[in-house]
Amino acid sequence: MLSCLPKSAIELRGVEKFGISTFGKTSLTGDAVFYNPNSSRMKLRQIKIDIYLDGEKTAEVNQNTKVVAKPRSEFTVPVAIDLSDNVKISDLLLNVLGGKKREVHYKGHLKVNLNGIPMRIPIDHKEEFNMSIKF
Repeated sequence: MLSCLPKSAIELRGVEKFGISTFGKTSLTGDAVFYNPNSSRMKLRQIKIDIYLDGEKTAEVNQNTKVVAKPRSEFTVPVAIDLSDNVKISDLLLNVLGGKKREVHYKGHLKVNLNGIPMRIPIDHKEEFNMSIKF
């Protein structure tokens, strides 16, 4: 049974191509970029990740998928990023666009199927985010 387990966890490499969705509740959209370092393909079934900006929970991703993660390859999943109730989109954009480096921390898990066996893979990824607008 242990031979069925992945040797390494799927890695979250970051989120790119941010956008704003105003369909229903205002939320952000983006492309989550993952890497499967294993020699086996996996089927990604669920993404559940909390997003912290400078240590404060500001958003979450909680969605089901049916994406196949090919062996030893990078793959992208479009995600809807729901803002926490205490976060306004205008405040978040002003905060992020200010030009100051921010720490973004993604913490949660993925649910995958590997050879038909369901597994939960932890995600804990930090990166610096810097965006500014110049006139």
